[in-house]
Amino acid sequence: MAIVVSIFPVLFWRMMEFQANLLQAKGIQILPPVNFTLTVSALAEVLLQWKPNPDQEKNHTVEYNVEIMTPEWEPYETKKTCSTRTAVLHNGFSARIRTLLLYNNLQIESNWVTAKLQAPPGAVDTSVTNLSCVIYTAIDNTASLHCTWLAGKEAPEDTKYFLFYRYNSYTEECQEYSKDKWERNIGCRFSNTYIKTSEIDEVIVIHINGSSKYTAIKPFEQLFNPHAIEKVNPPRNVTVFLKQNNLLITWEMPASSFLEDCFEYELNIYNWKMDYRQILETTLNSFSLSIDDTCRFSIQIRANRQSWCSEGFWSDWTEPLYIGKNQNHAVAVSLLPPPRLAAPISSGVASLGGGRSEVDMACSGRRQGRGKLGRRVPLRATPHPLLAARGPLPPAFPCPSSLRLNTGGDWGGRRSGHCSRCRRKWCLPNPSALGDCLGRLNGCTGPD
Repeated sequence: MAIVVSIFPVLFWRMMEFQANLLQAKGIQILPPVNFTLTVSALAEVLLQWKPNPDQEKNHTVEYNVEIMTPEWEPYETKKTCSTRTAVLHNGFSARIRTLLLYNNLQIESNWVTAKLQAPPGAVDTSVTNLSCVIYTAIDNTASLHCTWLAGKEAPEDTKYFLFYRYNSYTEECQEYSKDKWERNIGCRFSNTYIKTSEIDEVIVIHINGSSKYTAIKPFEQLFNPHAIEKVNPPRNVTVFLKQNNLLITWEMPASSFLEDCFEYELNIYNWKMDYRQILETTLNSFSLSIDDTCRFSIQIRANRQSWCSEGFWSDWTEPLYIGKNQNHAVAVSLLPPPRLAAPISSGVASLGGGRSEVDMACSGRRQGRGKLGRRVPLRATPHPLLAARGPLPPAFPCPSSLRLNTGGDWGGRRSGHCSRCRRKWCLPNPSALGDCLGRLNGCTGPD
């Protein structure tokens, strides 16, 4: 196999050389384009233009292979004689192009033609560093842009930095700066922009140049994906219902142009008496806990988009909501079982994470309960499909808590134990499939 793999490229290139010689024998030449030029058409945007070689045979199909250095070679093909590319330019820009001639289902290339843009002038280490930007989206879906940076270590104290942003064809200079102790601009805020975080394929160009009496300040550019730097808004209308020690937390999705299914949430539940915190995860808009209201708890929620839906920055936590009292009584916090279904689970609790929590939160200040192997089991739980009408399903329905689970510590069915005889069964969110799956689970005899 190794001999075949090593011989194949040699045979391929010899075949290409033979075809090229054959074309030359027929008087057909493969000539590179002419008048290849590079022009800066906007911030971090280059217009590439060229013309077909006038001596090129016109009876054959011709395309062009273009490669740009960004900073690695990025190739693409086109039939046009111009192209626009977005790339940072503070270190210069180079590109090359060649003709591709299609002949009898073969593709023959000409020699390369190269063009370059020199890097803009400026002293070393005078450009800004540590540039970071965040987008905040208002309820009406208008976006504000906030950027911060550090002055270059060789930038004089009198340096003045100026920031511009470009989105599509719109360019704007910053008018609202924050400053360091030398009165140098080190931050910028645009309260209202044309940026749309839902436009996945677009980029934001940030360009910062500067001036000084003592030296030339080197400019700096950086590209950002809008959705990747958006700070997600907090969940809205968080409510807490407490009835007979059963706590129900509900909320609405953040203000956003993305769909509701895009979001995931973290719940921060803090026991004030024990000084103990749980972080629970869910993709739903509600969560249930069984508590003793003689303990005092605070509840906060934050949101982010899931990775498959262009993950951004986690939102701020919502304002805390308080329940319970600071009395000296024990309480065990566990996840509520799912609603009763056609085929009941045998003994035990089928929790959101696939088994009852082994963590107790005691008001006496004594932390009780440990994992099966003598360590605390983290409650980072993704709600089970029994309580979710949407979202991805785990590879199998977790075992009832009456059966021994492993203690991998990863909830949500990702590493928790599964019944060996049912591990390939999926519990779909409809009553008939659930009943069949749960009935099979009752016959399981042990974990994987």
